[in-house]
Amino acid sequence: MLGASYNSLQVSLNRRLTGGLLLKGAYTYSHAIDMTDYSDWTETIWPSGLGWGRNRASSSYDIPHNFELAYVWDLPFGGGKKWASSGGPAQAILGGWQINGMFSAFMGRRATLEASDSSLDMPGNAQTPDQVGKLNYTGCMGPDPGCTYFDTSAFSRVTEPRFGTVGRNTLRNPGVVNMDMSLYRTFKLMEKLDMQFRAEAFNISNTPHFVGPDLSVNSESFGQITSTDDGGTTFAGGRSREFRFGLRLGF
Repeated sequence: MLGASYNSLQVSLNRRLTGGLLLKGAYTYSHAIDMTDYSDWTETIWPSGLGWGRNRASSSYDIPHNFELAYVWDLPFGGGKKWASSGGPAQAILGGWQINGMFSAFMGRRATLEASDSSLDMPGNAQTPDQVGKLNYTGCMGPDPGCTYFDTSAFSRVTEPRFGTVGRNTLRNPGVVNMDMSLYRTFKLMEKLDMQFRAEAFNISNTPHFVGPDLSVNSESFGQITSTDDGGTTFAGGRSREFRFGLRLGF
């Protein structure tokens, strides 16, 4: 991408399958900078020479903190395991179960505030509001008109033939916390025939994943978040809590 740079610190955790437990995790601290979301200068939001330098800013995909942890755990019950290994009902009920999971937590992507360009009179160039106070996030998310994700009084409309003082990608959308889990057990039906029972839970904590707020200072709903991200644009699934059960035959 045009004028792009990316710097990061990456830390990983790898625990090979030992004692029935496998762990694999990663944390990334990073900063991405560019001038456009696309590949060339024709897609900049300020192609005019008067606003050209304003294009260079944190990227829309800039996510400074990103943590992922996956695990597989063969529960210590059943034949050859620490507990319930001597046969009988305990081994039959508790043996052979496996828990798998994925935990994700990361900051939201960046976004650019918007304003009417009627006073700017520069077709092809974006307009942003003026910033008249500190950007404070309230964390309020919902359809209530009095509930805004950030303090909207920190921004005002521009009524003069100039660019607003707010730059590109100065706002950060809500972050995401998500945990998926599954529970498996394999039953031996015949010498060459297995049946695996699967119980899977997506977003098991039912933590909402929100879309970004209304970005236009000229809108009546400026700063409000009115819906959850059921379409998956947060790239963490975007779904409310969901359970799925299944059987798999192996031969």
